[in-house]
Order: sequence, then structure tokens, then C-alpha cells
Amino acid sequence: MEYRQPGSPGLRPPVESEHNCVIEALEAVTADTGHNVPQIAVNWLLGRPTISSVIVGARNEDQLRQIKGARAWPLTPAQIIALAAANAFLPPYPHTPDREQAGFARLAPAPV
Repeated sequence: MEYRQPGSPGLRPPVESEHNCVIEALEAVTADTGHNVPQIAVNWLLGRPTISSVIVGARNEDQLRQIKGARAWPLTPAQIIALAAANAFLPPYPHTPDREQAGFARLAPAPV
């Protein structure tokens, strides 16, 4: 288990290190496509049927330029499935499977 802020375990709930599989999946697609991780993440998110927009938290113009054109190229069905599989874990605090998150599976259908 890792903490969001090292050295301050009481400030935020821990994040399971198994959630690192999302980053690993993004990096694998990066190796296949030559695009960077933010471009792939934005491309995948905008391709989801329940997502209409993405708020990008760029800190500078260079980061914003890196994300520009994220939808100019398609992800392959295999890449979409790999990213969806990596993202298929239960959300951490404050969401629990028996509360409000349980009904969202029908709103986010399986990719491709």
C-alpha cells in the first residue's frame, strides 16, 4: 500500500499499489503508438460512451501542447480493451462497492 503523500499516512487514505497497472497499461500503449501518456489517457477517456468532456490540468503551455490533438488518431480495439481492463478496479475511498458506485456498471458498458 502506498500513500498519496509519503510520510503523512493520516492525511489521506492509502492507494493500493495494484492500481499502478493503469500507468503500466498507458505506458504499454505509449510504446506501441509513439504518443505520450497524457495523449493516450485523454484519447481513451473521450472514447468512453459515458464521458463527454475531459478537464486537463496542464501546468504550462508545453503540457497543453502535448495533449493537443489527442483525438487525431484512433486507439486500436486491443488497446482500448487493455486500458479498460487495467482500469477495472473498484474505486478507493470514499466510494464502496455497496454504495453509489455499484450501479455505474450499467452506465459504462464494456469497450468494443
